[in-house]
Amino acid sequence: MHCCCSEAEQAPHAGADCSSPPPLHAITRRRFTPLLGGAISLTTLALLPKCPACLAAYTLLFTGLTLSLSTASFLRWLLLASCLAALVGPLACGTLPFASRSRKSQAAR
Repeated sequence: MHCCCSEAEQAPHAGADCSSPPPLHAITRRRFTPLLGGAISLTTLALLPKCPACLAAYTLLFTGLTLSLSTASFLRWLLLASCLAALVGPLACGTLPFASRSRKSQAAR
């Protein structure tokens, strides 16, 4: 019987049991989703302009929206903080694969 089924629903899952491994696409997705989020954050940090005037110019060039320098400065700091939070958050929670592996190896010592 499958672990998520009751006795009445046993027929569709006649040969399955709970010890069968999850499908490969689920393992791949679980393994690479945090890494993809980190790659997007690192790319955003690398491409983030250093001055608010450049950010305002890029925004005007790509979207047609004008930004004042104070708004562009606020937006730049907001992007910087959100990218850093996206990078540090999974490390602090231990959800990245290499972070959880190192924590387990330290506990075993």
